[in-house]
Amino acid sequence: MCIRRTFAEGWWCGVVSGLGVATADGFYSLIAGMGAASIAPFLKQYQNGLRILAGILLCVIACKIALTLPTSQPTSVQGKQLLNRYGSMLALTLADPVPIFLAIVILSGIKSTHHLLHAVMLSLGVFSGSVVWWLLLSSTCTLLHIWLKRVRCGTSQPIIHPTVVKWLNRSTGAALFGYGIFVLGG
Repeated sequence: MCIRRTFAEGWWCGVVSGLGVATADGFYSLIAGMGAASIAPFLKQYQNGLRILAGILLCVIACKIALTLPTSQPTSVQGKQLLNRYGSMLALTLADPVPIFLAIVILSGIKSTHHLLHAVMLSLGVFSGSVVWWLLLSSTCTLLHIWLKRVRCGTSQPIIHPTVVKWLNRSTGAALFGYGIFVLGG
């Protein structure tokens, strides 16, 4: 989704979307540092509700992507819309059961610490690594978009043919919808 947002809405949108994911990664690593034993019962108690929320969110986002019409230029996203992109990725990542269950499995192998500083340092390390990943990914997508634009320079045709974009949107939407159904099915 972050790659698609980078191509469709520009570098800032991709980075901000990635920051939403990085924030969730940092949150889960903070839980890991503080100890899985204290949070695991909470996650298990609400796993069905979180799974349903994540499945519904994925299906709604999938439908929106599949029905999005191709544009020849990236749309400019700013201000409140960027905050919306951040929040949607944060919520989706926090509600997605895969990171929750991975956190429970990984957390059981990490020795918990009673020092808040150690937990915060672990969380900042994971968050920083995730931010670097999303910066690199969004930058690579943007450079690819610029390169494609230069290759097509002098023609009136869009960088990527609208039919290709339409089918990419549909296939991405179908894949996300399928994953959403899988998540709902448990």
